[in-house]
Amino acid sequence: MSYQKLAVLAEKLYQKTVAGKIDWEQTASKNTYQAAFSNYTVLVFTQQSRENYDDVDYVISVFNEDGSKIEEFSDVDLSDMGAPLSGESYYQLMKETFEVARRHSLGTEKAINEILELLDDSEVPS
Repeated sequence: MSYQKLAVLAEKLYQKTVAGKIDWEQTASKNTYQAAFSNYTVLVFTQQSRENYDDVDYVISVFNEDGSKIEEFSDVDLSDMGAPLSGESYYQLMKETFEVARRHSLGTEKAINEILELLDDSEVPS
């Protein structure tokens, strides 16, 4: 498969994720989130960088309905593709996809909204 097609996949996942159109869920693995698409599952996760020991790479894996991995690529694999339409680099784009997927799967927005409501409705002691 060409990296061009994988770059398009990364961009579309990013766009739909930030628009709230993908239902990301936690997995049993730390820092790994998944979304189901009819006969396929997509995972987004971090792994130790191949180039810088102190950094992480962002990875997208695609699994078929049998649970077999059929594709996997990282931001490093797409780094020679130039800048994506939706951001300055594939590292930034895939990092944002990961962060929004994490927040969605953990219910971060709901939690923050509920805490803000409680803070607005209650008196703060002096």
